[in-house]
Amino acid sequence: MIGVWLCAAAALAQDGSDDLGFGDAPSGATEAKKTSPFSLGGYLRTQEALWVERLGTQPLALARQTGELTGRLSYKDLRAVATLHGEVDPYYLVTDQWDPATTKAYGWLIQPRELWIGGSTGPVDVTAGRQVVTWGEGVLVSPLDRINARDSRDPGITELGDLRLPVTMLRAGVGAKGHRLEAIVVPEGDWGLRPPPEGPFGLVPGIVDAAETAQMIDKEQELAELDTSWGDLQPRFGLSVIQAYGRYSYRGRGVDLSLYGANLLDKQGVIANPELTDDLLLLTELEIPIDHVRYTMLGHSGTVVGGPFSVRWEVAVDLGREFNLGEILFVSGATADFNAITDERTLITPMLGFGWTGLPDFRLDLEVSKAFMPGGVTNLTLPVTEAQYAARVSQLALRQRLEVAGLFVGLGTTLKLGWVGSLQASYELADGVHASLGYITMHPGPDRGPLIGMTEHDRAFTSVRWDF
Repeated sequence: MIGVWLCAAAALAQDGSDDLGFGDAPSGATEAKKTSPFSLGGYLRTQEALWVERLGTQPLALARQTGELTGRLSYKDLRAVATLHGEVDPYYLVTDQWDPATTKAYGWLIQPRELWIGGSTGPVDVTAGRQVVTWGEGVLVSPLDRINARDSRDPGITELGDLRLPVTMLRAGVGAKGHRLEAIVVPEGDWGLRPPPEGPFGLVPGIVDAAETAQMIDKEQELAELDTSWGDLQPRFGLSVIQAYGRYSYRGRGVDLSLYGANLLDKQGVIANPELTDDLLLLTELEIPIDHVRYTMLGHSGTVVGGPFSVRWEVAVDLGREFNLGEILFVSGATADFNAITDERTLITPMLGFGWTGLPDFRLDLEVSKAFMPGGVTNLTLPVTEAQYAARVSQLALRQRLEVAGLFVGLGTTLKLGWVGSLQASYELADGVHASLGYITMHPGPDRGPLIGMTEHDRAFTSVRWDF
């Protein structure tokens, strides 16, 4: 549930096209121009954001500079892609107000992104390497899209192309006459880029805020003085992290249908108990362990299109998935300790969506999801069965050079877990150069949810991107 509204805020990005449509060569040409099998491209981007509600004390939220370089090779039936991604944020590197984990997460990053080689023969195709594979039909809320981990460090302003992180896999598919069967084996445990516990969107500030509100202890502020970080119990590579995915899909006239099955590790994971030798309030450093427990998922998705209308749906059934129960942090008097308890549950998550494009250059998307636990919901730490609503409208103007888009995400049947809203405008200054300006507002609800502690997290943001 925590990651759903992150995906929604970056949904429906427009894809570029390399097909320039020059048509046939002149009739007098004696030799066709040879096209190089290799191409090189990428982008440069600057992103800035301000904390609107902290302009007098902590105005700067983001000053990230990003570059990405991609090489592509296409020769007969062989294809290869290699991408290097790098980013730096001077604000997090020069200021001393952040803990080490936050500085590491936001200060700089260099990593390979897509890095794969593939080929095809007849109806069969195979690719191997770091790839992105999207499952499901949802564009705002998708309970089935679980193959790739996410970059969730900056909720609401991460671009769609950067949201899903490639993962190492072997992918094979065969298709004919609208039918396709696909199998994927993933030998890598990639849990994504998460907000550090003490970062601007971390767990600790929310815990401290809740402790202060409830007046649980007099020394609750000491919890925020810990240098905390996440620690994954599973290794990055190895036999124990091998995951398997399978999908059958059919594409007909105005209808897409798919069936899914997977044996995978929970990328979000559950919080486990750290090995503590001292009271939590006496520690100076703490690594919070995350256990990515294996479970089985079955699913179905479909889309029906008729004129300007589209209806899409998904349902995911999680079998034997672990969830945290009760209060993870146990506070009594002037002492604090972890009390992480987990239990296996079955979770059924349907999603229903609606799309409309009845006006020129206009698009409306609505989606709602509500999970269920057979046998009833008892003592869950996070309210994973609460309803989620998402709506997005977008309008193109000025010969499609300007796009204005608004987004609303509601959490909880009566918004008791809060809501998020954003408005963004993007304009194409020149070929390949886009400038964006936007605002995002976050409103935690009265009940504990993924927005806990985010009472002063409204941001105004801007970016300029050059694709070359």
